[in-house]
Amino acid sequence: MIASLPATPAQALGEPVLEVNALVKHFTLRRGLAFWQTPPAVQAVSNVSFSVRRGTTYGLVGESGSGKSTIARLALLLEQPTAGEIRFDGESIFGLRGRALQRYRARVQAVFQDPSSSFSPRMRVGEIIGELPMLHQGLRGAARGKRVEELLELVGLPRAYAQRFPHEFSGGQRQRLAIARAISTNPDLLVLDEPVSALDVSIRAQVLNLIGDLQQQFGLTYLLIAHDLAIVEQVSDVIGVLYLGKLMEECLSGDLTRNPLHPYTKALLSAVPVPDPTRRSTALPLQGEIPSALNPPSGCRFHTRCPLVMDLCRREEPSLIQVLPDHRVACHLVPATMAEPRVETGR
Repeated sequence: MIASLPATPAQALGEPVLEVNALVKHFTLRRGLAFWQTPPAVQAVSNVSFSVRRGTTYGLVGESGSGKSTIARLALLLEQPTAGEIRFDGESIFGLRGRALQRYRARVQAVFQDPSSSFSPRMRVGEIIGELPMLHQGLRGAARGKRVEELLELVGLPRAYAQRFPHEFSGGQRQRLAIARAISTNPDLLVLDEPVSALDVSIRAQVLNLIGDLQQQFGLTYLLIAHDLAIVEQVSDVIGVLYLGKLMEECLSGDLTRNPLHPYTKALLSAVPVPDPTRRSTALPLQGEIPSALNPPSGCRFHTRCPLVMDLCRREEPSLIQVLPDHRVACHLVPATMAEPRVETGR
């Protein structure tokens, strides 16, 4: 029996700031083909829809190759979609030009897995962090320097570090610098693409705490991309589970652990280590590797690895249906008839 969800619906978390609607992204391969052959395409994202509500964290989780980072790059306008749209504050981002595009880039910033790749080794930290305030807010001279010092303090670094070069910092410190640069334009939305996966466990906790503190202090909205379900569950309000470019399940963070519905979600959860030697493992066996996005399986994309596969799964692709007020799932084993009415309790 499906447990009921908490009394607070996702709709109460805030109005949507980012809306992803029927998003599709294919990467066409052209090398090594004769001119008369149709080039194959990598189906990175296939008809994905979700919304990120203001002041919350939406976590996208899945294995490598599931399409998480492609969605992040589309939201940052680093890629153009094959179909579908992304709306920011109700306006489609793919038609933005000129000043409207510049305003969007100021309001939506990113923190990537490896900040060193976006830091010039010839620029001092003060120049790197102060570049965006100068570009978007016109800050120069003493005003720019003061802003850089304020940002360094916000991320827990001394003001004197503005005179150092990126190679003089540890991995955790460089990620703090990346966060300082990202918040320098007073953004509404931060896209966090694997922000702590390259850090040691102890440093991860510090950076995650910093991200949470900044969200509370400034009301930031996060789109968090990660493959570590434990981290996503820790910091997210709503979680979407991706598999081979498809959204398999979406629900409030606490319900993902209490009441997972999709077999893939259950397999991911069962793989999370539990620090209790007395508990027996209940891992779901997954057969084989994730299929190629060049030729995804027919029907449900997960059926080639699902331990509960039925003939229907091989023939027909399941729709992402609302089975509870704040819970969507794409699985033939979880029909809409299983939904239970929520029991409202007075206080």
